[in-house]
Amino acid sequence: MTYPQKSLVKTKTLNLLGIDKLPTGTNTYVCVMSFSGYDLEDSIVLNKESILRGFSRTTLIRKHKIIFRDTESIKNKEYMEEIYKCWGGEKSNITCGENKKGQSPCIKENFYTTSKTTKENDKKIQYKVKSNWMINHILYTNDVNGSHFIKLILRQTRRPEIGDKFSSRHGQKGVCGLICPQENLPFSVGGMIPDLIMNPHGFPSRMTIGKLIELIGGKNSLLRGNFFNGTAFCGKNISEFNSILRNIGFSSDGKEFLICGLTGEPLKQEVFCGPVHYQRLKHMVKDKIHARSRGNRSCLTRQPIEGRSKGGGLRFGEMERDCVVGFGCSELLTERLMLSSDVFLANFDYYTGLMALEDSSKQNVKIKLPYACKLLFQELQSMNITPKLNLKNKNFFFDEF
Repeated sequence: MTYPQKSLVKTKTLNLLGIDKLPTGTNTYVCVMSFSGYDLEDSIVLNKESILRGFSRTTLIRKHKIIFRDTESIKNKEYMEEIYKCWGGEKSNITCGENKKGQSPCIKENFYTTSKTTKENDKKIQYKVKSNWMINHILYTNDVNGSHFIKLILRQTRRPEIGDKFSSRHGQKGVCGLICPQENLPFSVGGMIPDLIMNPHGFPSRMTIGKLIELIGGKNSLLRGNFFNGTAFCGKNISEFNSILRNIGFSSDGKEFLICGLTGEPLKQEVFCGPVHYQRLKHMVKDKIHARSRGNRSCLTRQPIEGRSKGGGLRFGEMERDCVVGFGCSELLTERLMLSSDVFLANFDYYTGLMALEDSSKQNVKIKLPYACKLLFQELQSMNITPKLNLKNKNFFFDEF
């Protein structure tokens, strides 16, 4: 995390573990209210200006290794300089991974091709590197077996975006549903604008009373300028918070009078708001987003393979099928489960109903069916179970085939 902050509300365990010396989150001004339907269930709404000011900005660091298969033509740093220049670096400053301007080169493509000239012919080698990563450090070395390789330390700065996951320290996790401009968010009479809006329906079912206490205690700490001990089953009573807030000039129950940023009219109800220590989780939409049109298929079933890393397809499962059946979209069901997956043109004998060889006889019928269905028929036949199709009740015109 780029700008970590100490939490206003601490516990005895945090002090014993020394977590305050290495903070893991940000003190966020939270409003507990509903906002335009973008915070349904556990979704949250973030302030765009807070993100631009550095809210929950993180730096990701990952390692990458490139192994050379042909080690005969590698001489000292010359080959490494050629590869590094291909990535946008400078020859003069290879080891630290920075160019003359002091900025690390940015990787913009997934594949880089570098060529080397030998006596026989020119060879081109492709190296796969993740896109939009900065080279933080580069190292050229070899192991005990004599194989040469380059080690890269890549870094990437990430700002919060829609789909990223956040959580308070009470396990109240939620995904960002909207990044709203600051001028559209509600604001208090004193000019306080929330960094984060969460839905009030997250409290009754979760029963996270500690979060309510943290919000009230954090508000007292914020106004009085000291840290608050929020350890469970000890510390101050809620009634003491109420008197402190009342003496400072705020509402005793922690609620504030807000004005709508869209209409300029005051909200009908007072809103419960205050600081809560929020953490950003590693589940980011940038690492999970996946889509494809056509791609690799399995050899056995001829269906798209699974897995985002392999470039696989998205599974249309049984529950998705039930939804389509409920809507009555039979053509859509045929397209999703067969035409877009593993459509196959199989030959069946009209009289016996068994699979037949492709020949010129007029008693064969060609039927479109999923390849997995045809595979099932053949596997059943290997177990001495003979599946047959009843084609005699269907009106087939053999001349069309």
